Amino acid sequence: MADFRASAQRLHQRITTWRRDLHGIPETGVDTPQTEAYICAELDKIGVSYRKGLGKHGVVALVEGKHKNRVFAIRADMDGLPIKEETGLPFASQNGCMHACGHDAHAAMGLASVKLLHDVREKIEGSVLVVFQPGEEGCTDGPGGAKRMLDDGAFDDPKPDAMVGLHTGCNEAKGQTWPHHNSRFDIDEDVLWIGPAVMATMAFDWLKKQA
Repeated sequence: MADFRASAQRLHQRITTWRRDLHGIPETGVDTPQTEAYICAELDKIGVSYRKGLGKHGVVALVEGKHKNRVFAIRADMDGLPIKEETGLPFASQNGCMHACGHDAHAAMGLASVKLLHDVREKIEGSVLVVFQPGEEGCTDGPGGAKRMLDDGAFDDPKPDAMVGLHTGCNEAKGQTWPHHNSRFDIDEDVLWIGPAVMATMAFDWLKKQA
């Protein structure tokens, strides 16, 4: 049995760095080349295979376990909003857009899920896709990022049998047990590790039950 809680807690500082790096480079719609490049560079460091350029700039990472018969997918959106950031944070965006809906945290938690699962890949009874989706907030020139990624074959090989995603909540209180943001759209980074711990556990346990 993998202890994703402890592993995620040890990864906390790296998750925070990913989130802050992504917070500073928000891009909108499916025009997310800088975000795509960042995600791919971090996946290279982790050592997993991936496909990029899906739905224009979407990325799908693959963690292969010891069996290939079942596939579980985790989805994380990664686009920002056309809002000028005025939070005053030291890592605030300066490009006229903003991660005002938590997608910087979602993408960081997606990377953490990849890392957690890759580290125990020999114990996984199947494979896990981690989907980094642009265009969740919508696109002005056609369908959103999910349909575009599917049209580009994101789920063709392998095809997921089950899928999960999460979204940060909104609450003023600090120290709650779920990633959330306050009225200044600032994520409570103290609990960022919980999201990937939950998603990795769901993927691991579901695949084990199907074996």
